[in-house]
Amino acid sequence: MCKLNYGQQKTLAVYETFYNQQYIANCDNDQHTGEHIITQKMVYLLQVAGIPIGDYDFSWNFKGPCSPGLLANLRDIDRNSDEVEIFYEENHQNPILPKELKQEILKIRAMLELEKYKSCLLHWVELLGSLLYLSRSMLPGANYEQVNEKLMAYKEDYCNSEENHRAWRALQAANLL
Repeated sequence: MCKLNYGQQKTLAVYETFYNQQYIANCDNDQHTGEHIITQKMVYLLQVAGIPIGDYDFSWNFKGPCSPGLLANLRDIDRNSDEVEIFYEENHQNPILPKELKQEILKIRAMLELEKYKSCLLHWVELLGSLLYLSRSMLPGANYEQVNEKLMAYKEDYCNSEENHRAWRALQAANLL
């Protein structure tokens, strides 16, 4: 029986649904950081969409919205990598996410075009999360041009206005803006 707490199990189940892959615990530092970043962005995006994953407060970080509480939770999950494997085996037999919640997550996933950007997933979800955080928390009521200008001032990696605009439209399609 899995010893991860319910919040950790829910995070793992949502991760698998949102990204169509399992969370990789205890991997090397570069990939590990990437797992944390995409999990942070997933939780932020879904939280804004009204899907409760946990009670996390987010603030701006150089990689976009970040929650210290969620990071602590992820580090705890990583320390229990054997339990992650047990959880996924048990969850496939007896899923913890209600079907309705899973369908809502899949709907948002599709609107955010995650499958289309699978080859650059880290960059894409970081871009989505950053645009959304800036528009909601730092520049409420601002239009795309204002938010994009702020984003490009913060992050050199996001100086592609066309790509940024595609991400903005995806956020609009998902009713997150």
